[in-house]
Parts: sequence; structure tokens; C-alpha cells
Amino acid sequence: MTLENVYDSIAEQIDFENDPLEAVVKKAFMLGGKSQAALLKLQQKDPESTLGDYTDGIVKVVKPIGQFVDDLDEDQLASYKAGLKAIITHPDAEVEAVLEEFGDYYLDTVVAVDDMKEEINSLTGGG
Repeated sequence: MTLENVYDSIAEQIDFENDPLEAVVKKAFMLGGKSQAALLKLQQKDPESTLGDYTDGIVKVVKPIGQFVDDLDEDQLASYKAGLKAIITHPDAEVEAVLEEFGDYYLDTVVAVDDMKEEINSLTGGG
């Protein structure tokens, strides 16, 4: 069984009567899984864990902007992602590609979690 199959199997169990809530929870779960999968790929390429500064840096750059992504149009978001990829560099092209993948998925995860919080807060009166 692949990691993707595991995520899909668990996602099938996320079944709420509230369809909008179900959608945002599943999206956050699946994107979080993809972020984790990218980190697992990095661990395979870097068993001595020398890439922590890279992933920490990506998180520090991506996390603050995540709450504002909904305010960006598609071109602006694409431009931001392209800019992020431009600053992610590594001598090993394969490692660089996985770092970029992690950056994309982490940004998408931050946005999905923010959307999930908004949906839950709208249902519970929180915020």
C-alpha cells in the first residue's frame, strides 16, 4: 500500500453531514499528508538530516503569507509560488525539486487549515 493509498483510505472515513465542513477538513487532511510525504522524500534523500534549515526557512517564509492567499488572484498566487521556487536552491537538483514540492504543499496546507478554521468558527460562533 502506498502512502497516497493510506491517505485516501483515511479520507474516506471523513464523512460529515455538513458537506462544506467535510470538504475543508478533507482538503486540509490531504494537503497535510502531501506536505508530510514531501518531507519523507527529503528524509530518504538526506538520511543525516542536514536539510532542516531549508525546511525551517520554507515554513518561516510560507506560513505568514498563508492567511492572505485567499486575497490573491490566480496570477498573483502563481507569481508568489514562482518567487518561492526561485529562492529555494540546492546543489542537488532532485533535493531542490522536493524542497520546492514541500513549499507548494506547505503553502496549500496553511491555506486549507485557515479555511477549515473559518468554517468551524462559522458553525460554532467562534473566531
